[in-house]
Amino acid sequence: MKYSHFIICFLLILSADISSQESSKLNYQLNAGTSISIPYKKSISTFTHIENHPRMNYSSAFGYFIEAMVSYDLNETFLVMTGINYNHNTLDFKEKAGAFEINSNISSSYIDIPIMFGLKLGDMSLSAGPYLGFVISAKEKGTSFIDTTGLITMDPDDSSFDEIETTQHYDRDNKRHYKPIVWGLAAQIDYEFKLTYKLKGVLLTRLNYELTSVIKKDQSMNLPDNWKDSSVMVGFGVKL
Repeated sequence: MKYSHFIICFLLILSADISSQESSKLNYQLNAGTSISIPYKKSISTFTHIENHPRMNYSSAFGYFIEAMVSYDLNETFLVMTGINYNHNTLDFKEKAGAFEINSNISSSYIDIPIMFGLKLGDMSLSAGPYLGFVISAKEKGTSFIDTTGLITMDPDDSSFDEIETTQHYDRDNKRHYKPIVWGLAAQIDYEFKLTYKLKGVLLTRLNYELTSVIKKDQSMNLPDNWKDSSVMVGFGVKL
């Protein structure tokens, strides 16, 4: 949430020095809500010819977003919209390979700049366009576990397994494995309703579909190097 002050300042700067004639076509909006990650792949298996081969599973998790947007009415039907969006994505990860197991949460944060063109349909509007994303942070926090109950040694008096730390917790920074800039396509549907004489409320749903891989080649981590960070954002906003 430390980027919220920056986003609010961005909204205030956009509102400065606008002529009265053009300001009637401009709308300023502050939105916030939850983001739901969309796993690029739900399951990946390697060395499938081996019994108890490694299997990695990915599932959606909840993050959040906050953004400042400005839209310009081209006419009564069409509009163009841009702004700054801070999007924090999370993803649940689980890997199982024989006696070895990992459970973790993979998170990534972006500053996105979308440029969307919209169609107004009464109180609703449909918008779509490209976005450019700048990676701010990428982390993984989890637990690895080794089940030693099924391991057999030749010497029954061998106590070497007793010295193994079967559970380990880790928290690592993965930003160096991520590409600094990504891009994709955004599609949004929103609904406006009146709050006060000059203030409107907005309910919105937006899909960010990433078209470029966010992971650098040949990186040693729990995401393949062709991974794409797509998400759905659902939120509420106020519009001036």
